Amino acid sequence: MPILKEVVEASTYAQQNQPKYVSTTYQMLPYDHSVVTDSSGDAFTITLPPVAECRGMSYHISFGGSGVNAVTIADKADDSGYTDQTMDAVGEHILLHCNGERWDETSINE
Repeated sequence: MPILKEVVEASTYAQQNQPKYVSTTYQMLPYDHSVVTDSSGDAFTITLPPVAECRGMSYHISFGGSGVNAVTIADKADDSGYTDQTMDAVGEHILLHCNGERWDETSINE
């Protein structure tokens, strides 16, 4: 049985480390470390995971695809005082780090 457990854990790890492609309103999960957006349909909001669940983690959100509508990045229930950011051009990205109490932007490309 230990071999099966290791295979499942490796598979889960691989899935969690793949970019998440989003084209509609989305609530990020703590393991969604890389999110690529496509707003070719409508503008939408991506909500960051709760800060209490993300201590020490970093997240990269990029405006990709053929997006022409804005994508807003917001924190969950305003639990950290993060000021919403809006991306509206292909190539823009935001790199965030969580210290367990708040989100810090370590990079923003507008």
